[in-house]
Amino acid sequence: VSERCMKAMLSRDTLSAKEIDLFKHLVNWGKKSSTNENWKKKIENLVEYIRLPLISVKDLIREVRPLGIISDKQYIEALEFNGDK
Repeated sequence: VSERCMKAMLSRDTLSAKEIDLFKHLVNWGKKSSTNENWKKKIENLVEYIRLPLISVKDLIREVRPLGIISDKQYIEALEFNGDK
């Protein structure tokens, strides 16, 4: 899948998938389409299409944060959104 296709898929509001599943798919796509640690660089412009506040606190802590892909600000905002539920 090309980067353009991945962007089109992630930016769709009508896509019926959990955000954590989209995040995992994006990470896997980045790793498979890169030859080394550049996978983080490859997906950094696409992470903005993942609606992080819709990911559970548990998944944010266990799945998202350890990869070091999102900024502290994005992480805190997602946690705060979940805390307001």
